[in-house]
Parts: sequence; C-alpha cells; structure tokens
Amino acid sequence: MEKQQPPVRIIMPGRVYRRDNADATHNPTFQQIEGLYVDKGVTVGDLKGTVEFVFKQLLGSEVKIRFRPHYFSYTEPSFEIDFSSALTRKMGKDWLEMPAAGWCIRSVRKRRLRP
Repeated sequence: MEKQQPPVRIIMPGRVYRRDNADATHNPTFQQIEGLYVDKGVTVGDLKGTVEFVFKQLLGSEVKIRFRPHYFSYTEPSFEIDFSSALTRKMGKDWLEMPAAGWCIRSVRKRRLRP
C-alpha cells in the first residue's frame, strides 16, 4: 500500500506463527487468509457481502453466516464470524467460529497508506 494508492484490493493467504501454547482450541501455527479492500464509498455491507460470497463458494449455498460484534484493537467496528452447515452439525455444533473481520481504524489506514 505504500507504493499504490487506493483502490487496493488484495487477498493474502499464508502461515501464521503465534506465541500460543498448544491446547484443544489453539495451535501456535495455522493457516490464515487476510483480505484488504481500501477505496472510497466502501461499506460494512460490502464486507459482509464478500464474506458471505466466499463462504458459500467454499462450503456450499446452504451455509448460514452470522456476524457478532467483537473488540479488536486495530478495527472498528469488529466482528467475529460464525458459520453453520451440515459440517458443523456433524461435529456436534450448531455454529463454528471461523474468521474475524473489521474496519481498519483511521490511524492504521493513515500509517499504511502514506509513506
């Protein structure tokens, strides 16, 4: 983003390393996909529509998505995103938390968009 001004639309898959102790719900290494969409006139509705589209493409048209408000220090508003499908029901769960999402706060956008 330092070399290209908006609009910026990118998807970045990759391995993540965290200083977590491994347990039943945490692993210090995992795969993650991050997306960033910076432009004028972009809304939270665009974010939600994109997430719903991706989940339906990956998990089928019957998947249900829900967005729950959450706190992350670098985004506002922030969401935890859960999905429900035949897969979650096979696991004995109604909903499974997958990604988090949010709107980058102004200080992060300014710091990253202007060298």
